[in-house]
Amino acid sequence: LGRELKRSIFGIPFLKRAEMRQRVDGLLQELDAHISDPGAPVGSLSGGQRQAVAICRALNLNARLVIMDEPTAALAVAETRKVLALTRRLAGRGCAVVLISHNISEVFEVADRIVVFRRGRKVAERLAAETNHEEVVSLITGAHPDVRALEKTN
Repeated sequence: LGRELKRSIFGIPFLKRAEMRQRVDGLLQELDAHISDPGAPVGSLSGGQRQAVAICRALNLNARLVIMDEPTAALAVAETRKVLALTRRLAGRGCAVVLISHNISEVFEVADRIVVFRRGRKVAERLAAETNHEEVVSLITGAHPDVRALEKTN
C-alpha cells in the first residue's frame, strides 16, 4: 500500500510482512472491499479491485483529500457500485473526495456538492440536494441561463 514497514536486525533491514498483511486486511475489512489475494500484483486485479487498492493506499497514508478522476469509466456495473460505495465510506471517514466524472447519475449518488466546469472555467456550484440532473446537464452544455450570461461577459 505504498509504505513498507521494516525492522532492523544487526543493521540489516527486514520487512514486517505479518504486520503489513494485518494492516492491509484491516483496511480492506473496514472498507468492505473484497480482494481474494491481497498479496497479488495490482496488475492482476480487476478495475474495481484496483480502485479499492488505491483507496486503501490513501487511507494508509492518512490522506485528507483524495482526487478520483473518472474512477468508474472502464468498470462494469457491479464494480462501479462497489467503487461508489468505497467512495462513500472514504468520505464517511472524514476524507474529502473530489470526484471528476461525466456520469451525472454517479455524481448524484455520492456528492454533497457539485461544481461544473465548462471550457476550463467554473460556471456553477450547487449543493447536490438543491439541484437535479436537468439543471446540471444544462450547466454542462451551456444551455442554462447562468452559463449563457457568464459566457457573454467573457
